[in-house]
Amino acid sequence: MNQSVERKDNIIKNVIAAWKDKYNAKDKKGKIWIFVALIFFFLCILRLLVFIFSAFGDGLPDCNNSKLINDKLPTLVNNFIKRQDPSIYNPKTTISKVEEIWYDKKAGLRQCSGSLTMRADSDIETYDFTYQIAWTNKEKNEYQYRIIDVDF
Repeated sequence: MNQSVERKDNIIKNVIAAWKDKYNAKDKKGKIWIFVALIFFFLCILRLLVFIFSAFGDGLPDCNNSKLINDKLPTLVNNFIKRQDPSIYNPKTTISKVEEIWYDKKAGLRQCSGSLTMRADSDIETYDFTYQIAWTNKEKNEYQYRIIDVDF
């Protein structure tokens, strides 16, 4: 164990010594190379931090959340359509082309749009629709989703 620690220490010391040699060299290439390497290093660290902090978002599902699109929204859309036109009987509903229209982090509200394809027997129709996702209780990670409009 001590040998590997000593080797790591030696590697780090050797890298630092090489950088010092390049920095103290008479030509400017060494200083430029170190400057470029440091900028690259800091940009990599910055990108890593952005990735880490974006992974811990506010928890409100995205518009293209698979559980929402595959399970919850088709049922909600079918119920919405039945309220609008009771003559429609259980069409198979598929949702695609989902996009976020806007997001208000302060209000905890996300508005989305997508395409709705309905199949009933041999009849296939596609409509655009708009829906929202909003917090009901952020502390308990509870949210609601609702259909705003379906363009019939």
